[in-house]
Amino acid sequence: MTIKDVIYNMFQQFLNKEKIYSKTGVISNVNETTRLCNVTPNDGSPIIFNVRLQAIKDSTTGFVQIPKDGTECIISFINRSTAVLISCKEITKLIVDADTLIQFNGGTLGGMVKVSNLVSAYNSVVTDLNVIKGALNGLGVPIVITSLTKSNSDFENTKIKQ
Repeated sequence: MTIKDVIYNMFQQFLNKEKIYSKTGVISNVNETTRLCNVTPNDGSPIIFNVRLQAIKDSTTGFVQIPKDGTECIISFINRSTAVLISCKEITKLIVDADTLIQFNGGTLGGMVKVSNLVSAYNSVVTDLNVIKGALNGLGVPIVITSLTKSNSDFENTKIKQ
């Protein structure tokens, strides 16, 4: 189902006088793999099972927020039996998968660093520096440099993946 289909279904409900509405509630049983959760409505109505975390069923790309169990939310119904998460108070993960560009803060800081390439280049410079140090020490010029070798974890923010 495409976004066009979702909008078409909502419009058809309007034409068929089906009630399109939203509810607030509390999220439970979040399943990131299936991208579904359950919602207990605040109005006391029964639990709504298999609420989509993403509007397009079975999609593995696009934008999806993985909510925290127990967080407050707003869901909307695209038909009588299908609800979609619209917003939630707390998320544990945000997944964004785009074909061409993901841009933060206007894109003025350039692209994200490829950490393994950065570490490799940095360690090459350290190797060259150690060669120079050895040559200068051989000429009687004492140079003391502490270990400068780094690994990915020295540079990587593990909360942002690419």
